[in-house]
Amino acid sequence: MARLNILKLIAPVAKIEAEPLPAPKPVAVPRPLCERCTFAHIEQGYSDERVVLCNLGFGHRLIDFPVRECSDFVETRRRTRRPAVGFAAAVAGSQ
Repeated sequence: MARLNILKLIAPVAKIEAEPLPAPKPVAVPRPLCERCTFAHIEQGYSDERVVLCNLGFGHRLIDFPVRECSDFVETRRRTRRPAVGFAAAVAGSQ
């Protein structure tokens, strides 16, 4: 019976040196959605102290994290077209 020497059959494994990972790039944090919302009440202190309250609905709710999406968001600078009421449309169209 032939004796098989397994240690001679295994090829030596070359050591691979790992390359150092590149330094992570800083990610720009977008402005929270509450800064542009009509219902937001924002209090800013002299240092980095900041309190954000949502005034939608009943009372103020404390928001203690930067908001990315909000179902009740209303843009502060949004232009709204008010529909003409009564005879104002007829007067504006005749001039």
